[in-house]
Amino acid sequence: MNATSHMDGRSWLMLLAVSVIWAGSFLLTEIALRDVPPLSIMTARVAIGALGLYLMLRLAGVRFPSVSDSSPFVLLGAFLVLGLTNNVVPFSLIIWGQTHLSASLASILNATMPLFTIFLAHFFTTDEKLTFNKLLGILIGLAGVGLIVGHEGIDFTQGTTLGKFAVLGAACSYAVAALIARRLARLQFAPLFVAFGQSAAAALIALPLSLHVDTPWQLSVTPASWAALVALGLVCSSIAYALYFRLIDVAGATNASLVTLLIPPFAIVSGVALLGDRLSLIQVGGMVLILLALLVTDGRLFSGARRLGS
Repeated sequence: MNATSHMDGRSWLMLLAVSVIWAGSFLLTEIALRDVPPLSIMTARVAIGALGLYLMLRLAGVRFPSVSDSSPFVLLGAFLVLGLTNNVVPFSLIIWGQTHLSASLASILNATMPLFTIFLAHFFTTDEKLTFNKLLGILIGLAGVGLIVGHEGIDFTQGTTLGKFAVLGAACSYAVAALIARRLARLQFAPLFVAFGQSAAAALIALPLSLHVDTPWQLSVTPASWAALVALGLVCSSIAYALYFRLIDVAGATNASLVTLLIPPFAIVSGVALLGDRLSLIQVGGMVLILLALLVTDGRLFSGARRLGS
């Protein structure tokens, strides 16, 4: 399927499912943070996620590529980079950012990921170039980010400012990962295998770091936090990444990045209802601009207006 074409019904269902699941990850992270430090949360998520994806691979009968299919060292290097950019770096930044931000605000800033993807895809792909719609969308999205980040002033000595830029850094890292995953998909690797490879590589990187820094065996973790960690791993990583990499395979990196279009509304509703999160009118206005930006870049806003006018 051409990466720039509109998605079919099955692709939209996958997009909706991943959005709902990842919206819940912000809520689960906030619960886990009550007992577990950010690095250990990230490690538990990628390790449990890798285990779940391995079981899914075996149940689905997906074979591992043989040495003749690809250089194992090249493939391992690709998975290590993907694991860093799609798991270790963004998970760590978002989880740390949530120590200073609400789940709702973090989800809004994370919604900038497609804007980074569109910009990077112009330089690193041949079929997802920057168009007028995409450029306009990026400018609108930047205005929305500016409202959210700068309406209280920017002070890098304050945790809230650093937390906002941490989540923006995570969104940029996700964009880089989407383009890497797109290249791997074109090498004809099964999406489920790619999802497992990046999660396993991320676990290899994260485990020694968290053991050294957090000494997690000394933590006192409540049942609620354990449940949140397991759900983050099995649902928000195993199931969500199996769907997400399939979506990249059939719809392209830019279309798949639209998953963040639907995350903020779900995350905000759950955060306000279950955690008592509060958002200012300016932050809501910034979210509206970001969502408008994503609709503009996708082209559906203009095409819908043309159909109404015809």
